[in-house]
Amino acid sequence: MASMADNPINPMKYGWMPSPDQVADSIVQKYKWIFPLSITHMEILHGAYRQSNPNAAFFIRDSSMIDTIPQEYQHQFCENNPLSNLQLQTLKDRLEQTMPNQVFHYSCQYDGVVASSLNEQEKPREWSEFSLQLSSYLDGLQFNTLYRYSEKIRTKSLRSVVQFWADYISKVDEANLIGLDDFAEKVLQFFKTAIERHYPSNQEAISPYQIEYASHELFMQSRGRQVLGRSNEIQYIVDYVTTGNCLAIEDNPAQEETSYHDHDSNNNSICPLVITGASGMGKSALMSACVLTLQKMNFNVFYHFIGASPNSTSVHEMILRSCLYMKDHYREETKANDEDLESLNQKTTSELFHQFRQWIQNIASTITTPLVLIFDAVNQLGHFDISWLPNDLHGNIRILLSAIDDSSELSKILEHPLRSHRLQLKQLDISAREEIAIHILAEYRKSLDQIQLNLLISCPAAYNPLWLALACEELRVFGIFEQVTDKIKSFPDSVDNNCKSGLCAAVRSVNTLEGLLREILERIIHEDNHGIAIKILCLLEISKHGLYEVELQQVLDRLESLQMLAWAQAYRALKPFLRNCQNNYGVAILDFFHRSISKTVRNDFLQNDGATMKSYRQMLIDYFENQCNDLKRVCLELPHQLLEADEKKKLIEFIRSKKSIYMPQHQKQSYLRRLRCHNICFKKDKQAVICHMCQYKTNGLGQGSFLNRDACIVCGAFAPSPKSPVYYCMRHIPNPLPHWNKCAICGKQVQINAPSLKPIDAKICMICYGIGSMCAYVGQ
Repeated sequence: MASMADNPINPMKYGWMPSPDQVADSIVQKYKWIFPLSITHMEILHGAYRQSNPNAAFFIRDSSMIDTIPQEYQHQFCENNPLSNLQLQTLKDRLEQTMPNQVFHYSCQYDGVVASSLNEQEKPREWSEFSLQLSSYLDGLQFNTLYRYSEKIRTKSLRSVVQFWADYISKVDEANLIGLDDFAEKVLQFFKTAIERHYPSNQEAISPYQIEYASHELFMQSRGRQVLGRSNEIQYIVDYVTTGNCLAIEDNPAQEETSYHDHDSNNNSICPLVITGASGMGKSALMSACVLTLQKMNFNVFYHFIGASPNSTSVHEMILRSCLYMKDHYREETKANDEDLESLNQKTTSELFHQFRQWIQNIASTITTPLVLIFDAVNQLGHFDISWLPNDLHGNIRILLSAIDDSSELSKILEHPLRSHRLQLKQLDISAREEIAIHILAEYRKSLDQIQLNLLISCPAAYNPLWLALACEELRVFGIFEQVTDKIKSFPDSVDNNCKSGLCAAVRSVNTLEGLLREILERIIHEDNHGIAIKILCLLEISKHGLYEVELQQVLDRLESLQMLAWAQAYRALKPFLRNCQNNYGVAILDFFHRSISKTVRNDFLQNDGATMKSYRQMLIDYFENQCNDLKRVCLELPHQLLEADEKKKLIEFIRSKKSIYMPQHQKQSYLRRLRCHNICFKKDKQAVICHMCQYKTNGLGQGSFLNRDACIVCGAFAPSPKSPVYYCMRHIPNPLPHWNKCAICGKQVQINAPSLKPIDAKICMICYGIGSMCAYVGQ
């Protein structure tokens, strides 16, 4: 929610207009400052006008009231500068045109003068004349600004005079206004309306879909707000969306070599656009900036950023979100109804893929303005599956993806029948590097001299935006000013070209992204006398999708008594490398702000050592089993940790217990299928059965409310009719005796030929049936 802005505009006062040398360059860049606007004008422009902020209200007083005020007090309401009057009138006109429902007019009356706090003896002679001259000279300068400028006056006597008058102005007589009841009522009503809009009294519960959307929007806004050095690439993508033809631009400014998978002019086929680049090259930032640009151009844009939320790495959730978006925005084109919305959440992954492809074709053939679908960092999906992508695409659909260079996922995308066009991000040029370095340091009122700046941007790895940002961060916190140049020079000049992947992967110089990250994190860990920083890093890396701050504190406190001062120091040092994202329940969760940090922690601090990783994993298992009271968090984190720790028996018990109530059914099915025995049953003599007692119970297979007899014996999905008998392999035969078997749920021995308590044959769903002869056993 944007902050509420209540701006009563005096019709004849404009405010102080700073000159360019009075505003820091970083402020000019950050707020896109326009000279010679006043500070108040810039506040309105930035906080309301540029983003059409619905929470901004403007109250303009009737100017006819001025004529009733004595001449000596009109300077409190009037502007003497012609330029100020012109800009004030222009501002009011623009607000009336663009935000008419947020501009309110009110009137009031003059009611004499409020008595001064000074007595007559303290008032200097000819005060009225002097106050008019001073007011005109200062041109609306605020009192606190006047004090600030007085400190810069070197002449002590003059400074004392200015300070006296600044103090005096705050005590002089002021014109009193009455009849403001209408104004007060309008302000109150605007506040009530805005609050009701954001927090309606009959507000329904926020759906997981809305929370997930908010997480991706927050991620997009944070990454796309300031993207430097990529204007050519943004324009290239905009042209692709506008034309639908990757070859529409004769010259591709974003790369030297281009891999074209051509737009087929004969059948009007549309090819996806794949943005590729090395880790840290700014793919996510570029995609975010494109979302903002395309939205300003009134395109409908769906976007999914891997890493924006815990569920974002699931291809099932990604396609589910896109289907929900299409249903909400294209109900007629998709021919969807409310029942379809409910059924989407119940569909399997393959069914969702089919629905996505069908709706894409329906929408593409009917809409006139392109629908843009953006999927960022698809190489980071948990289980990569590109079968959701249609084999043929026509009409007004644009699909943009991004992936890291030389990844297997990228190869699968480029090999897909829907041939893709590849836009590979090139290295930043020198001017872009300089712009980024200056901008980052200026955010903290820091700067380098030209020699130091040239040294930094000439580093071989400075072509990488993330490396450059991290280097600036390291220089920012470097405490010895006289040694900054030496610090920059300490970055190695080149990478060891003889170091090939797989031969000497441990040898990395600091000018690689991972090398710089390692150096920075090693410094933080070395400076942490309590050993908390390395534990935070390792626990976050071991976790599935990050941890709550309180979870980290409680896990660490279980090891040894955690001192909050030590925690605060470690957290503050690591904060630039962490970010908060929302889970499905709207609670902030800590995770790494970039996957390269995850890679560095795993390779350099966990060292991919099984024993070290198992010890950290056991910390999380113990916490979520015994201490965590949030079942939603337990259902998300504990199954993952148990699976990675090879605690298969515990995992099955958890999934098939009531503790897994908040675990989505498709996740249960995914875990159980992975735990299934993959042996082939060549000799089919022992069939899986369910005893007479268990068949009439529920949740025996973690399936939910329906009976065990109707659940798939492997994954627990609903299986109303058996595909065929399912058997055990020779290794998992439950009982070798000819007329005895074991219940697949409770494990009790049952007699097959008992007429009254005869067990029933277990069922298997279509997905788990597979080739039809795989073992039914799930477990160790």
